[in-house]
Amino acid sequence: MTTTVSLPELLPELLPLIQPVGLFFAALGLIVLVLRLVYVLGSAVTAAVQKMFHGSVPSPTRRPEHKALAAARRAGAEDMRSAWLQWHLRPRNTQKALSELSSLSRTLGVVPRADWSVERFREHGADVWALRPQAVTPAWRQKVDARLDWMAAMVSDLADSPFDAARGQTSEQYLFHEDREVREAYLQGGTEAAERIMETITAARDRVRQDAATQGSAAFLAQQRNAAFDQLRNTYRPTQTRDAHAAWDAAAEDLGR
Repeated sequence: MTTTVSLPELLPELLPLIQPVGLFFAALGLIVLVLRLVYVLGSAVTAAVQKMFHGSVPSPTRRPEHKALAAARRAGAEDMRSAWLQWHLRPRNTQKALSELSSLSRTLGVVPRADWSVERFREHGADVWALRPQAVTPAWRQKVDARLDWMAAMVSDLADSPFDAARGQTSEQYLFHEDREVREAYLQGGTEAAERIMETITAARDRVRQDAATQGSAAFLAQQRNAAFDQLRNTYRPTQTRDAHAAWDAAAEDLGR
């Protein structure tokens, strides 16, 4: 005969087994909830710190556009400056020039003078231009570029061949780009380069004035020093004569005794 046991009758026996399982799942759910909360808070804190120190992070879809604009602006500036240098310095064939020139350090060791002729400024600038590929470090490249700008600025002031800014922006890749912002960035780069060129010319003129003032001061000081030397020589000779007469008189007195 089969004995039937009802659930209420088994509940007291099953309760000790059910309670640990329930506590286990409750604890597991609580742990998952705490980990989720920690993750959310950590993400919020990280985003706040990045925004504080780096500003808002640009959208990934905008990065290629920003790179294109920066490249266009950089190309516009380089094209304008290169055209300005080439127009005034008229660089020679690089291979031929390298065979005729000495080292870069010796070429840069030449000190340009304000009284140089246009041909002398242009010749020295062409020499530096030919050796520019040898400037492989940032420090040497900075020295070379500064010398090129100085020579071109002097030629710009002295020569009767004004530079046409239209020569500095001839890249069809950017002038006729399908994106209007890229075209504007290219033109803006040329404008910025033109402004720096005018600042370079102004600085070169100021340097010429300073050199002239230094030469004038040196000449004036040389006159003062020469006058002081002449005065010292003139005052020394009579003293020497008086000393000689005094010695002669003393010797004569000794002989007379």
